[in-house]
Amino acid sequence: MRKVFSLVLMSSLLLPASVNAALSWFSRANCTIVLPSPHPIIPPPILTFNESISWDFIITSRRYLATFSHHNLGAYANQSGTNHHPLFHTKSTGYQYTWRSYAGDISDSATLDWWVHGNHWLKDQRTGMQTYLGWTYARNCNLGEW
Repeated sequence: MRKVFSLVLMSSLLLPASVNAALSWFSRANCTIVLPSPHPIIPPPILTFNESISWDFIITSRRYLATFSHHNLGAYANQSGTNHHPLFHTKSTGYQYTWRSYAGDISDSATLDWWVHGNHWLKDQRTGMQTYLGWTYARNCNLGEW
């Protein structure tokens, strides 16, 4: 067992970050969570959120990750800004040395039609070289992503 683990560990260290299967990234839009009610006659509070996440599912590893999450109403936000709704906003993390980079908020209304576009980046800790991991889009909560 120890030899198999060592072989797997060594082979994963030899793989370039761009093909490392442990990295994952996704976005979610219009998610809701119903919290427990503080009292039987008080309606339960409902939280809504939009987010983009870059993460390494081998939680013990750490990487320099950056995540940007663009939230727009009614359409994916274009780069020129010509279709940005007045409530358009962006959340970003900058580079963090972490296993999970989260850019999102819980302030968006669930009654609105949010479209989320995420950009995900990785930076090599030795060389400083930045790698664009990819983009993600969401119009629903994408609960199957975990």
